[in-house]
Amino acid sequence: MQRIDLQVGLLRVAPTWYALRANMPPGNVWFESAEETLRYPKRFLAYLMTFGTLEEILTAKKYFSDENFREVLLDPPAGIFDERSWSYWNGVYKRNPPPPLPRRIIPQRTRHS
Repeated sequence: MQRIDLQVGLLRVAPTWYALRANMPPGNVWFESAEETLRYPKRFLAYLMTFGTLEEILTAKKYFSDENFREVLLDPPAGIFDERSWSYWNGVYKRNPPPPLPRRIIPQRTRHS
């Protein structure tokens, strides 16, 4: 079975990706099409690591390596992980104590006079 390389993106492995999506309910990334999700594999894994069921994680592990999951923790998209999943996955990959949870920074509006 072909593994997915997070660096090249999923577009080059679309048949593998569609096999993965066929085995998983669409609930983890419900707000966009499969084609759009293909462009951001790290973001997909972050959503899966936060909201996925055990069955979905086991299915994804057929296509993604442990190193892929670890890469998501090293460069996480902000605003996806919650405290519980962040602590859990960092513990799984022996990152104890876990680093601070990634946060989205929303710039303050400046007032123009």
